[in-house]
Amino acid sequence: MLGGLYRSIDKLEKIGVDGVREEMIAGRIPAEVIDRIMELIALPPNAFGELRELMGNIPAALEGLNELEQLATFLGDAGVPRANYQFDFAMVRGLAYYTGPIYETIVTEPKIGSLTGGGRYDELVGLFSQQSIQTTGTSFGIERIIDVMDELAMYPASIGRTVTQVMVTVFNRDLVGASMRIANNLRAAGIKAELALDAAGLGKQLKYAAAKSIPFAVIVGPDEAAARKATLRDLSSGEQTLILQDELAGAVKSKEKSEK
Repeated sequence: MLGGLYRSIDKLEKIGVDGVREEMIAGRIPAEVIDRIMELIALPPNAFGELRELMGNIPAALEGLNELEQLATFLGDAGVPRANYQFDFAMVRGLAYYTGPIYETIVTEPKIGSLTGGGRYDELVGLFSQQSIQTTGTSFGIERIIDVMDELAMYPASIGRTVTQVMVTVFNRDLVGASMRIANNLRAAGIKAELALDAAGLGKQLKYAAAKSIPFAVIVGPDEAAARKATLRDLSSGEQTLILQDELAGAVKSKEKSEK
């Protein structure tokens, strides 16, 4: 009966007070219990005085109330802004293992629901060991966190961009080896270099690099390859420099340093 009662309370936001009452009636909860519970969940958040009047004659309830008031004091001592938390007496989490205060983290706008949830579960670890360990923990709803970040545009401007410093293009299939050697040499010098996956058009490769905010591109055509040179292009300014391949790493580092 107790589990069914709290499952109904957990639906308060979805089905409202009347819906909770109807579910408890359908679950054959005694009328006097329903009336007492409805008084409890009707209390506004943080109403410790009213809760003490309602439940103060029940030892277990009084112990829990004292814990909540102490927690409120600790939050204040820790400097947590009062606007960032509230005590909700209608909140429900797993009764099978939580042994103390429970909590959820929510975002009010957009109203998506809880992002994290957890609580105190002193006996849970003890089920799998020789001793009981006092424990508090929480879990994260990654999908909901992503939904909120999408809705509130919280991602930094650089998100989704590559860490690649140089895009080494492939002029044509005959020059794949030359481009590969340049990419390997840049990597050996500590530069994050990306080698184009195919030779499907130099313009397409440069457009991809620009879209990913890669700062520089290296172009090696037949003439450059024959002379052991390459063109280093600054994709922000469009400036190009014809340079010896052995000097590419130093040129990239020098340009990056001058742009900071």
